[in-house]
Amino acid sequence: MELDNYLMKKIKFFFLLLMPFQLNSQTLDLGGFGELVDDVVAIINDEVILRSELEPQIQAFRGNIDPNILINFSVQEIENEVLDQLISRRVQVQRAGQLGVFITDDDINRALNGIAAQNNISLTQIPMMLSENGIDYLVYRNELREQLIIQELMRRDVGPRIQVLPLELNSCMNNQLELIQSEVQFNVSHILLNRQSLGISSQDQFIEFAQSIIDQLNNGQSFESLAIEFSSAGTSESGGQIGWRSGNQLPVIFANQVRSLEIGETSEAIISNNDIHIVKLNAKEGQESAMVPQKLIRHILLTPTELEDDLVIQQRLSDIRDRILMGEDFGIVASAVSEDPLSASEMGSLGWTSPGYLVPEFESQIANLSEAEVTPPFQSRFGWHIAEVIGNRMHDATNEMIELECDTQIRERKFEEQRLRWVTQLRDQAYIEILL
Repeated sequence: MELDNYLMKKIKFFFLLLMPFQLNSQTLDLGGFGELVDDVVAIINDEVILRSELEPQIQAFRGNIDPNILINFSVQEIENEVLDQLISRRVQVQRAGQLGVFITDDDINRALNGIAAQNNISLTQIPMMLSENGIDYLVYRNELREQLIIQELMRRDVGPRIQVLPLELNSCMNNQLELIQSEVQFNVSHILLNRQSLGISSQDQFIEFAQSIIDQLNNGQSFESLAIEFSSAGTSESGGQIGWRSGNQLPVIFANQVRSLEIGETSEAIISNNDIHIVKLNAKEGQESAMVPQKLIRHILLTPTELEDDLVIQQRLSDIRDRILMGEDFGIVASAVSEDPLSASEMGSLGWTSPGYLVPEFESQIANLSEAEVTPPFQSRFGWHIAEVIGNRMHDATNEMIELECDTQIRERKFEEQRLRWVTQLRDQAYIEILL
């Protein structure tokens, strides 16, 4: 009997996400009877997988699956599937080695900090928590390193395979915008001027008449009274009051104009054949746009070398900052000395940035920085910086946020398909011999 999709997904979940505090004890004892059998169960290129590696993974997997589901599958079926995933993981690690992908201790500690936060414990409590679950901390740390290596490898190898087509992106964005518009409510009044009903023969005269109505409205004349007197719409008797409509329920002819109006504002003349529409936005409920604060930032980056360590670089930046405070132009200095090639070519400018765009170490330094103030030297994962905020604004980031969200959704949807193809290719290129 082959494993069904549910079991396959559980196996992949276990191997890919590596949620350690859900694992059972990873003992090498085979059921508590007899001696440990440490024979070779598979050969992958010039490496082997031992029975002592396979058994803990099988036991850990069994501990994460409902026993009522496990009884539907034989020991051999489960063993084969877990070994298959171990082989896939091994060929990926071998590929990472070929490409020089590595993970530092700092990378592992950052990942452990995240895991600790998710479990509401401190980093120093992780070894004890693992020990209580029968998991050796060093073994766990090595497995975590392997998982991080595979994640970085997939970012390099799988990521470039995923293409988001403009048609896919536009379709997703339109759907998201329609959803937003359906959640925003507009209270609108409307005057419909019909040339024939008004007995005006010339189009130019018709436009002039409409403009005279708009001028009266702008001068304080009641919208309701003018609607009752001149509008040909069915809402004229109610003073042109259309009432509350969601964004996608507004008439197409003036929907965009309504969205651009401030509350209490009247539109310009909206011409449509023999009709002219004039609309007023009375009230609005819901949030149609995402306004975010942005900062215009420039910086200077210097990176330590074998000849210039952190202290030397920090002092160099401190001297550069003093020169700037004495009157030298930040942009000119950045162009001359900054080791960030992209921003250096733009006088050190990083452009308008929204919260979350920069790394946390950088954002914390500029969060409360006044305009024209230059930070003292500070360190990020990229090196040492000094930075200056040269502008602040509120920016409508609705379209950018929707585009980013749609791009992420599409890539995530395509990722698993591309990952499976990629793993299959790696396995096809490897020498694999199963000895079970």
